[in-house]
Parts: sequence; C-alpha cells; structure tokens
Amino acid sequence: MFLFNIFAIISNIYVLVYNKKLYLIHITWLSLSFIIVANNFDHIRYSTSYDKKGNKYTYDRFTGKKWKNLSRYTRK
Repeated sequence: MFLFNIFAIISNIYVLVYNKKLYLIHITWLSLSFIIVANNFDHIRYSTSYDKKGNKYTYDRFTGKKWKNLSRYTRK
C-alpha cells in the first residue's frame, strides 16, 4: 500500500508538470524576449554615425529625427 501511495503522488505531480510544460515554455520565451529588448533598447532605438569631419550624428529610428552632437570624435 505504501508503494501505491508513493506511485500515486509521483504520477499526480508528473501529470500536473507535463500539462503545464507548454505554458512554462511560452512564459520563458516571452520573458527572455522582453529582457533582451529592455536591455538593448538604446541600441535598437538610436543609431550613431560620423561624417568626414568627425562630427557625431545621432538618428532616432522611431521618430525619424536626426541631430548633431556637440562633442567631436576623431577616428583613427
């Protein structure tokens, strides 16, 4: 009887975990995607470029605005 009770408890836990496995996989992928986007938001939104004189320009990919930064950058 003891072995039957252990088997019943283990089978009930296994069935619950097996049924919820798909939800866990989806939640994991969604949270991982959200963390990646949140950590790289500045890189995704802004693009920087340099002209021939070394002036740094920043381009906002969401709004389409472009502005020149005041600091000069010398490339080597």
